[in-house]
Amino acid sequence: RARALIDELKSQEGFENIESSFIGGLARHDSQAATQLALQLQDDKQRDQTLSRIAVSALSEDPDGAISLLPSITDPEKRARTVGTKADQWQRSDPDAALSWLSSLPAGSGRDGAVFRLAGSFGEIDSRELDLINGIEDPESRTNSARMAVLGLSRIDTAAAKGILEELDIPEQEKIKLRESIQ
Repeated sequence: RARALIDELKSQEGFENIESSFIGGLARHDSQAATQLALQLQDDKQRDQTLSRIAVSALSEDPDGAISLLPSITDPEKRARTVGTKADQWQRSDPDAALSWLSSLPAGSGRDGAVFRLAGSFGEIDSRELDLINGIEDPESRTNSARMAVLGLSRIDTAAAKGILEELDIPEQEKIKLRESIQ
């Protein structure tokens, strides 16, 4: 019955996204059913957007289920934004779990983007954070993430921020600039 109503409505002006909205609402109550419906969407952009919404909303209730949706999001930029949003949410509620999750993700732009988003909020930087930052493939993104992490740490502990610089895989001139900015 719901399917017939959706099919009827989406052919009317202003209701083109009704299917995606319905699935998004369903996800709050039954993320598995919503995922099955989202995977059937024919439009790639709409499917990716809907899967991304499901993944983000399911994170708190079903982190493993949310993570399992990521490969289904075909647009690399959308997948990277979804990973970043999820990591950001998780970092606020359970920083250690978020860090473990980020460490478990395969290398690539999705993980790199999430590391960049979180770098300034790492607080104390341990070996896991260092590995994540140093593991960023793009040198410019790695440098920017390192800058965010060091500056974030410098607000808490200037000496530790200066000490961590030697362990970061960034150009020497960037290390010099950072040393000067945290004095």
